[in-house]
Amino acid sequence: MSGMSHGMSVGVSGVVVPVCWLCWLMSCSVGGVGGVIGVSLPKDMMARTTYYGGVLKFRTQADPTTPGEQGRMPQIGFGTGGIFDSRVILNALQVGYRHIDTALLYGNQKQIGEAIRNFSRDDGSEYGGVARVSRKDLFVTTKLGFYPTQMALPLPPVIRDFVNNTSVKGYSRENAKGFEKIGIEQSLSESGLSYFDLCLVHTPVTSSLTFWTSEYPHEFTNWKHDEPIKPISWIQWAVSHLARVLSNHLTFPDNGYRSRKRAWKNLEALQKEGKCRYIGVSNYEVPLLQELMEYAEVLPAVNQLEIHPLRQMKEVRKFCEDNGIAVVGYGTGVVINHPVIKELGNKYNKSPAQIVLRWAIQSGIGVIPKTTRESRMRSNLESFKFKLDVPDMKILSDLDEGRAFYWETSNLHAREKQPQPQNDEL
Repeated sequence: MSGMSHGMSVGVSGVVVPVCWLCWLMSCSVGGVGGVIGVSLPKDMMARTTYYGGVLKFRTQADPTTPGEQGRMPQIGFGTGGIFDSRVILNALQVGYRHIDTALLYGNQKQIGEAIRNFSRDDGSEYGGVARVSRKDLFVTTKLGFYPTQMALPLPPVIRDFVNNTSVKGYSRENAKGFEKIGIEQSLSESGLSYFDLCLVHTPVTSSLTFWTSEYPHEFTNWKHDEPIKPISWIQWAVSHLARVLSNHLTFPDNGYRSRKRAWKNLEALQKEGKCRYIGVSNYEVPLLQELMEYAEVLPAVNQLEIHPLRQMKEVRKFCEDNGIAVVGYGTGVVINHPVIKELGNKYNKSPAQIVLRWAIQSGIGVIPKTTRESRMRSNLESFKFKLDVPDMKILSDLDEGRAFYWETSNLHAREKQPQPQNDEL
């Protein structure tokens, strides 16, 4: 649906919204997660904000066969990693984003809270010509438990120190597995918020060795936004295979099953306390999701993964769809210089970023693009204003090679369950 007219518009609570956008959004759907992904918006939200875009829905019961509460979140969010200026986040809200994605690791909760307080009002006032919205009309995601529970390694001191120094820089206790309750208190205190809409377990890693064998794409990445994507080097190939050997054959000093279970149980407790409306995971592949479902009282609402045409995670997405778990993809920007994506951009007269975002949207995936430029904020939102043809979706689907640029979580395997202590908390 490219080339849509910007003609007629209608005023909604003092906000001008193009009629064609509203009509299209209310009439189409993109199918997908949990059997329920659409673009219908709550009428009261449409009356108060300029947000336009899809809405992800997910089941929130542990038993996916039991009809339960339907959770809702905007299909497009604003990624904030590396952004420490509250004015940028406030600008994103003004442009139309209603989902803000952060993490304890990012260290910007203070700036996010400041932006939300400036923009959220219940008095009908405006900010920069845009109607302010209530806090309940915003969706804020955070992530906890980024670091391993402990740093011990079954390796000689020299090798152990090398792994620790290269893979776990900035280690902090409050952001480690098992300390999610401490982490959420710090996040709430720094942001000034009373709750987060979604809290995720940031990674499934539970030791510094598994951390390193999962994070190596970060350490050996070979992409830049202004350069073409390069083929995998022999060093990357060797490191990836070494990581698999280490992950599969070494005995770890901690019980990964126990650490991940403790992290999830902490999130379930935070949900009961009202500090997280919904809870979920990040970077979890099928074996770890199956492991989690053995002990989960509440099914994850969301699984956040690195997803783009070169890493489509089809098996994980199918598992999540079958179990009512919404999928949100990060890292879409790493492939914008791929020649096929650039060619499609020329065909549709769209930017490569819009092509990748539109591919994800039509695939039923949530997206959280990041930028500091207002023009790109608007451009990313406009990914909802056109549609890729079926043959072009097939072309993008055929690009899948399972290539990770951030986390190689396929190296991780669910560990054999072991007897649990009476108290799973640290």
